[in-house]
Amino acid sequence: MDPLKIESWEVEKDLLIRIFAQWAARGAYLIYEVLPGFNQKEFLNRFEECPLNEWLHYYRRPRDSFGFMIAGGLKFGGTVGMLAGNFYYLFQSHPAFRLKLQLEPPPPTSFTIEELQSIHTQFIREDIENQPLADEVKQTVKEVFLTKEFLFLIQIILRSWLLYGESPIQIYKKATHGEHQALEHLLRLDKLQIQNPRINRWLYRLARNEKDQYQLAALLTAFRDPTHPKITLRKVKYLMAGLISVGSELLGERLSAPEIQNLFDAVNMDLGIDTLRDHDLPSAPESFAKAIQREREFWITALFLDRTKLFSEVSGSL
Repeated sequence: MDPLKIESWEVEKDLLIRIFAQWAARGAYLIYEVLPGFNQKEFLNRFEECPLNEWLHYYRRPRDSFGFMIAGGLKFGGTVGMLAGNFYYLFQSHPAFRLKLQLEPPPPTSFTIEELQSIHTQFIREDIENQPLADEVKQTVKEVFLTKEFLFLIQIILRSWLLYGESPIQIYKKATHGEHQALEHLLRLDKLQIQNPRINRWLYRLARNEKDQYQLAALLTAFRDPTHPKITLRKVKYLMAGLISVGSELLGERLSAPEIQNLFDAVNMDLGIDTLRDHDLPSAPESFAKAIQREREFWITALFLDRTKLFSEVSGSL
């Protein structure tokens, strides 16, 4: 059996950093494949059934959605559950990490390096070689995906950053103060906001003023339009490259832009997309480094990190 390119991707870093990076790089393709599925009726119905007050809770406490992402990983059990829990506990040991959760049940924390390497290698190979998921795993995936927390994470938080380069909390605050572009973005992202009195009042003011009819029509179009601007695979890869950068730093040593690019090249070759390099990423290392730095902002905010305790943020290193 020939080794996968991702298996032979070697950097002089701790095994856990390599495993985390490999999962995140592969995850870029999975996220890109999953996103269109959230426009299916089953998910949209669940999204629209949520009471407004309950939904607005996630704007006030977005950390609940990210906490659920970790807790959701535990529900899968096996390799996914073990690694999700252990990465969380390892992140917790970094002074910059402030997202504290009580995970139930707590994941197992005792395993040897050899065991970890073995289960990770088997899992990544089965995934890339498209081995079918077991029925119980499929059911767990559906249970996690249909929760309100996960829908908010995917439909609102991820789309907001990928499409507009801002967190939905920033967009929401600006929209409630009547900023037109923020109102348009919010109504495209979150159809439930049409019920929100803090948003309705701005629509009402525009409706009363004849000079504002063009702006009102643009907002109603944004609300009615079921489509979003296209999210490209390149955007998702940049986002996950930012996660690899932040996550590797929390695990002890930050991976460089060339190291991350080499990893994406390996995944691309294993998937049979390109034979030499990932053409979604810029050929100039400096350009990729700048893209990673931009995407780090999302994860620093999303994971509630104290940037004053991240060495790279204090030193300005790339």
